[in-house]
Amino acid sequence: VGGVLCSGAAALIFRMKLHGSLVAGDKSLGWVTRLMFYGLNGFLTEVCFTTICNRFEHNCPLLLCRGHSSIWSWFTYGFACLFGEIVVLWQVRKGWALLRRLPAYVLVAYAFEFCFGLLFRQFNACPWDYSHHTFHLMGLITAAYLPAWLFAGLYNDVLINLCLAVRL
Repeated sequence: VGGVLCSGAAALIFRMKLHGSLVAGDKSLGWVTRLMFYGLNGFLTEVCFTTICNRFEHNCPLLLCRGHSSIWSWFTYGFACLFGEIVVLWQVRKGWALLRRLPAYVLVAYAFEFCFGLLFRQFNACPWDYSHHTFHLMGLITAAYLPAWLFAGLYNDVLINLCLAVRL
């Protein structure tokens, strides 16, 4: 299955480089479709991330580790990536290289995690609490995940560019 997904992604990237879009049509994906895609992608990525964290924190075999997320994280990732599109397009128009764009991606991630965390706390529904980490702000964001957010910024740069290139 992984080989099929990788070869399919490679074919999409090749087609994008060849034709400038992923499909020959002229209609792009709507913002609601992209919101749903980004949210689902973030939700599933978080499940994978927490599975790997549990593997190292609890020393359990990888196949027996469990990942977790919350439906609330879907909204956080979905809206953060939609806003990320604006950031990506603005920075690309300015000619910024990827490494120069990364700090902005991390700031967007922390800002959305903090703001949505505050909102969710109003309804006693915040699914994360980083109070046990040394460097945290109100338990809503932590410097401990800076490397993960840098990697997520790289990943989302590619993901956003692919989503914006799709034509129906």
